[in-house]
Amino acid sequence: MKIKDISLLCLIFLWLNFLNRSLGTFLPRIYIKIQIASMGYFVNLGASICYLIFYYLLFVEFRSQSNLRLKNASIYPIITSFLILLNQLDHLFLILLVRIHSNFAPRPFLAIILPLLSSISVIYFLKMLYNVSKSKIPVLQKAAQAGIIGHGIAVVIHLISILNLVFRRILPDFYQFGNATAIMIFPIILLSTIFIAYFYRTLYKHSQQLTYLQEL
Repeated sequence: MKIKDISLLCLIFLWLNFLNRSLGTFLPRIYIKIQIASMGYFVNLGASICYLIFYYLLFVEFRSQSNLRLKNASIYPIITSFLILLNQLDHLFLILLVRIHSNFAPRPFLAIILPLLSSISVIYFLKMLYNVSKSKIPVLQKAAQAGIIGHGIAVVIHLISILNLVFRRILPDFYQFGNATAIMIFPIILLSTIFIAYFYRTLYKHSQQLTYLQEL
């Protein structure tokens, strides 16, 4: 699989994830049905797999270029994406009614802290990409900047989730914040998604530009 292909899949699953969260915000009762809840779960799982493959392929690309800075920076999103995937696989075992012991057993706090760490690790990688491509490959610089903004907004959202869980014992589902708060947060999630989508869309259309980073 090429970076161009996985970028498109990441873009698709990003919007499917957004749709999933939107339904959870405005129509939470539909998730009472196990079929719909399972569908939403598999969307999250598919997205996590795509993100893991995406950053692994970037790691392979930068390793082949001997680009030490970007290669090392891409390791952190790989680690956090892998941990998120492990946590979600435990949810799969629960759905299949297969209960096994695991150090990554699904817990509400873990479900928030891992995405927070993932967003931070992605911001670090994108900051390195921004610096490397700065004034040399404008299209990648602009994409990295958009990704930093999108994931920066996501960090704020995750921090709000953590504060709600710690002080108000509210689980990390935005519709459980109450209708008013959920509706207020929804545009922020949309804005974050748009910026991140721009990053993946740019990588899909201009993935060949990554090869020029070897010369910088």
